[in-house]
Amino acid sequence: MYFGGIDIGSVAAKFLIMDEYGKVVAYVVENTIPDVDLLSMELREKALRQARLRKEDLLCMFSTGYGRHVVSFAEKNLTEIICHATGVHKLFPTVRTIIDIGGQDSKAIRLDDTGRILNFAMNSKCAAGTGRFTEVMSKALGIEFERWGEVVASAGAARTKISNICTIFAESEVISKIMQKVPLNQILAGICESIVARVFETINRMGGVFLDVAFTGGVARNMGIRQILEERIKAPLCIPEIPQSTGALGAAYRARDEYLKSKHIPPVADVRKGTGANK
Repeated sequence: MYFGGIDIGSVAAKFLIMDEYGKVVAYVVENTIPDVDLLSMELREKALRQARLRKEDLLCMFSTGYGRHVVSFAEKNLTEIICHATGVHKLFPTVRTIIDIGGQDSKAIRLDDTGRILNFAMNSKCAAGTGRFTEVMSKALGIEFERWGEVVASAGAARTKISNICTIFAESEVISKIMQKVPLNQILAGICESIVARVFETINRMGGVFLDVAFTGGVARNMGIRQILEERIKAPLCIPEIPQSTGALGAAYRARDEYLKSKHIPPVADVRKGTGANK
């Protein structure tokens, strides 16, 4: 038996197929385009080819994300809060706080030991501290996203404070510091601290950090932000091998559980393989 989950984000769309035991057999991602229904069908076809399955092999599929309502072939659509919580809990049962930073927003979710959502909060200030913010900062500094970790590490404890929250004003501030000959690694370390500060504003509105903490979303691939976030939390982060997959994974798990329940099939044990996780 195979089940699907699709997460249509503001920047990227992800489609995942797993079997009844939770083993992921296909995962594809593409940039989000205006024609979401067409995109979702193309993603499904690519995922089916990757898994060597037919359309009829996919017994149930749920959608999530900004474009979840537009996916015409989804049996049900669920909020990204629900699906991220489900996906993370399946990968990391001990996690009590989820920090998710995507292309245009960030969110914090608090879970209990069963994976039930106790509280959540979304970022409140435009694209500040999101994937879009990191793109603008990378361009301003001329430092690729993939190199942030090594550059931030080279700054040590020397970090330049970035005061502006707005992406546009922050970019101007960064350019000004470059003109003042402030070392680029110190500026970048300051940018990472600024992003983490924005994240903690969201976390504090939710009631604070409760260990363990998972870091998901595309920005979780950034080693520089990971480093500063772990310093602030004072604990290692739980990060999936594919950090941006948890929404689609959670949607697939929800599709599986609802299908099995509707057919009066007893729940099965999860293997938690495919989008594996590292702590």
